[in-house]
Amino acid sequence: MLRHYLKIAYRNLSRNKVFSLINILGLAIGMASSLLILQYVSHELSYDDFHAHAGDTYRITLDIYKNGEREVQSAKVTPAVGSSFQEFSEVETFTRMVILGPDAVLTYEDRYKGEAGIYLADSAFFDVFSYNLLQGNESSALNEPFCVVITESTAQALFKGNNPIGKDILINTANLDDTSLTFKVTGVLKDFPENSHLQPGVLISYSTLYEFFGNELADSWNWNETYTYIRINSNADPKALEAKFPEVVQRFNQAQMEEQQMDWQYNLQPLTDIHLHSNLQHEASVNGNGFYVYFLAVVGIIILLIAYINFVNLLTVKALTRAKEVGIRKVSGAYQGQLIFQFFLESLLVNVMALLLAICILYLGTPYFSHLFDVEFSWFNNLQPALWVGLGGFILLLVFGSGFYPALILSRYKPAKVLKGNMGGDRSGATFRKTLVAGQFAIALMLIAFTLAAGLQIRYMQQQPLGFNPEQVVVIKGPKSHDYGYGNNFSAFQNKLSSFTQVKSVSGSIVVPGQGIYHYNDNILLNGQETSGVFSLNYVAQNYFAHFNIPLLSGRMFREEEVRQRKWMINETAMRMLGFDDPEDALLQKINRNGQEGEIIGVVQDFHHQSLKESISPTFFYFSGRV
Repeated sequence: MLRHYLKIAYRNLSRNKVFSLINILGLAIGMASSLLILQYVSHELSYDDFHAHAGDTYRITLDIYKNGEREVQSAKVTPAVGSSFQEFSEVETFTRMVILGPDAVLTYEDRYKGEAGIYLADSAFFDVFSYNLLQGNESSALNEPFCVVITESTAQALFKGNNPIGKDILINTANLDDTSLTFKVTGVLKDFPENSHLQPGVLISYSTLYEFFGNELADSWNWNETYTYIRINSNADPKALEAKFPEVVQRFNQAQMEEQQMDWQYNLQPLTDIHLHSNLQHEASVNGNGFYVYFLAVVGIIILLIAYINFVNLLTVKALTRAKEVGIRKVSGAYQGQLIFQFFLESLLVNVMALLLAICILYLGTPYFSHLFDVEFSWFNNLQPALWVGLGGFILLLVFGSGFYPALILSRYKPAKVLKGNMGGDRSGATFRKTLVAGQFAIALMLIAFTLAAGLQIRYMQQQPLGFNPEQVVVIKGPKSHDYGYGNNFSAFQNKLSSFTQVKSVSGSIVVPGQGIYHYNDNILLNGQETSGVFSLNYVAQNYFAHFNIPLLSGRMFREEEVRQRKWMINETAMRMLGFDDPEDALLQKINRNGQEGEIIGVVQDFHHQSLKESISPTFFYFSGRV
């Protein structure tokens, strides 16, 4: 009997080729679009959930209040925080990390490799995180000074398949005397997964830091440069633990807070919330946005729903042409249940064919989609069981609903009426079909409206004045090696490039517009008095502002002979944070940073150094010969 039903279904699809093609293609495109979107959503939701203790791991963050107002929300804290909070019974272990430099060059014999993200990590790193150490001992790999754990790809590039453990490599990076230092390889990590908010290229033992700055840094409450993660007992209440922090902070750091009239409040941030729900200062990496991810998930479901509404509408319209077939089969003795099964099987066959075509579209479209989002998608690595089970259940519901409803409509035709050409009038069925059509168009119009709004928003951002001229500017990233002389000979490099007739101007800076400024200072004195807020610090070449056509509001630009002479230029936001309304009033004011005094020589117009969604940060600019 089933074979007979399948033959009838196949003949019906073959007899109506155009109708069948439209139905299958529309359903397949809807399925493929929805699955592609849900694949991206699944990837975003999977960040950091691969750690064995992800649910019990938290990052300690810092809010700094001054005179009752919050001025800082930072992902970085002082080194003393982890060890001080470990006194609580809820805390099982903690680990600290410091970004030593944005990049470095690793050298072994005559082979070398550039790496981005040079991190210091302490010996408990592998106790907190579940990154896969392929070679080496997790408990001792980061114990001793001048030890390094490298990634699998770096090991392959430097050692070409040979065992790297115990071998010495040279690492050249900023902040380690700007020279090449020897490190012993004590571990090889599997390359960090893309769904990790931490993406170090190299892990250097944290104790190496003490070789340069002394052991007193281990318990410092003054150096807010440390990412600190703790793992708590599975039965512990993070909110109750958080409430205990102020007492410890007061005990160890009360004098400094009273002197600076500050209040430091530490918070626990779930590890799995960092990527989608954190937008703090000094994040370890660029995070996503939870709202947009959930919105995309809704869009994916709506697209699938529209595809099935369209499918049902087409089937119910087509049902009118099969009314006589139903009448004859009923007169011949067919039961209503047999007819429902027959038409449901035809619908199920269309669904199966559409699903197979959707898988083909998905297979062909995933590489382009991966390139568009700069993410390597995998169906099996980043599965979110709850998401995909829910989606599977929803699709099954749609499949059965879309198959059962048209089948029920067809099977309810009265033989006596349809054989006379009288289809009858089912008001409730007609109303339902009209509702489906109206709903389909309404949802489609909403999606079109959202798309147009997003397009207008993007156009607005593209046309929004940035405060500087980025046109015809080519960025040349300096070599990762820091000891061959580039930094101290920028002027020679600048002069050489300027000699080319095609080059109009050459300038330099530690970070270029579009990047976050990672140097900052929250303890700047103005004429000997404490200031409020955190100031970004950018080190630039003498002609930086002229190069980008950034207007000077008052004062003057840097002069060649003023290199490293503590002359500062500031933007409008920094001027206002210092308490000045008129740019002229800020000129020649004395600035003390880390015990070194200088003066403000100029105020420039605000410009967007980062994304337009980020507010313009108060920034000090310093003329450095090293950019």
